[in-house]
Amino acid sequence: MDYFCPHCFESIPATSRTCPCCHQDVQDWQADQTYAARLVRALQHPVDQVRMGAIITLGNRADLKTASALVKCAYRFPALVPQNLQIIESLMQLPDSSARKSALEALSHHPSHPVGERARGALAGSGRK
Repeated sequence: MDYFCPHCFESIPATSRTCPCCHQDVQDWQADQTYAARLVRALQHPVDQVRMGAIITLGNRADLKTASALVKCAYRFPALVPQNLQIIESLMQLPDSSARKSALEALSHHPSHPVGERARGALAGSGRK
């Protein structure tokens, strides 16, 4: 199993307390971050499955403060269509608000046609389950 520094995402030995690359104390970093902050940080993780888990969990938590981070993730990894469609589903779990609307509007211009189309559909109200 690969382990990654939560700060710089370099691969580190499982037993490392300090990242050999950025010198971050791994345990201190994790202790200093809220669960929501760690989830938002995981949106930059190099492993697709870790990002997907964070995307789903952020949607389930329905925290409006994470909407912009989800949009940034979609644009950081534009070719990952299933991940980006999940981002839209997670955004739809957020309370109806200007933050959610702004996030969906930003994704309506996504370079991936299915993602932009789904975001536009969500804005039009067809995205509600």
